[in-house]
Amino acid sequence: MASSQDGDRPAEWRKHVRALGITSLALIYWMADKAKGHEFDLRATQALDEVGKVLLEMEHSMFD
Repeated sequence: MASSQDGDRPAEWRKHVRALGITSLALIYWMADKAKGHEFDLRATQALDEVGKVLLEMEHSMFD
């Protein structure tokens, strides 16, 4: 029996990527070295964007 949430499963990854972004921002906020924090923020944002692109492509391939 399929639950009403079955249609939501492909998009579940978005919550996790968003949570990673929020967590990284919180860690960066508390860093003493703000310049290093900014560097980490740029790198983390780029990495999360790339992960999001791959997962979106996978979602479209698997569930279209």
